[in-house]
Amino acid sequence: PSGSIPVHADLAPGPAAQRLKELGWVYLDDGFLRSAEGGAPYCRERFEGDYETLASAITDFVVEALERHPASLRRLSSSSEGVQCQVFASAGALEHRGPLLVLIPGITCRAGLWSRSLCAADGLGR
Repeated sequence: PSGSIPVHADLAPGPAAQRLKELGWVYLDDGFLRSAEGGAPYCRERFEGDYETLASAITDFVVEALERHPASLRRLSSSSEGVQCQVFASAGALEHRGPLLVLIPGITCRAGLWSRSLCAADGLGR
């Protein structure tokens, strides 16, 4: 039964987690994507749904997770000369005078996400 699957406690309450669940998927405490019905691990070769819909939901899930504990990042809006991007920063980052670490995602990914397919197949911890 779906009620017995140990959904990742820190991330479960958000709208992105709900969207994933509506699509039939949940992230468990171990960080792996599993079927909401029975807990079978995600496998792209056996996945029968619309991959772009699932990948979009995974992206939203990861972005939402960045704003929650333990990362607790703040989403900042940035635009310059008509180009918009999402930036996530830790508390005090804009006032910090020391080194700044900037992570730039790939062309098709949003901030905080290196690869949607890796998040689905290899879990959130890799």
